[in-house]
Amino acid sequence: MIKSFFFKQVKENSPIGTTVLRVTAIDKDSNNNGRVTYHLKSNQLYFALDINSGMITTKKVFDREATQNYFCVVEARDQGQPSMTDICVVEISIGDENDNAPQFESKNYNISVFEDELVGKELLIVVATDRDAGINARVRYHITDGNTGEKSFVTAIGLDTKAIFEGKD
Repeated sequence: MIKSFFFKQVKENSPIGTTVLRVTAIDKDSNNNGRVTYHLKSNQLYFALDINSGMITTKKVFDREATQNYFCVVEARDQGQPSMTDICVVEISIGDENDNAPQFESKNYNISVFEDELVGKELLIVVATDRDAGINARVRYHITDGNTGEKSFVTAIGLDTKAIFEGKD
């Protein structure tokens, strides 16, 4: 009667009423015995299901960092006597948007460097993480301010992982 498992992704921060997908069941009976209605058996706080069309829509704006997946059980029911039913499971994955800024493990980093320190020595590693996923969680490091005096002590930063500062004459 109905496909037993569906998977669909909805982007986080999508507006209320966003279409997720339409489930469809076919009943070969005629008249009311073949008329199918749909009923959402779980996660009714988050999703709506049109009883006649099988269209699932969102009832809230989702945050992937709070919950990444929802599972909805949908029942298809004919109007015969006795009524016949089937169910399917719909997994709804919340897709990531770049809606979080990276956060450093510490707000301030301070180091002292000896004036005769070897060039190229690792001086400091800083770490920042981003709550987003995939490419949206990728952190790139840049120094925008902080060098004092006539000489710069920063010559290189690892742009894709932990930042490594190296000494310079």
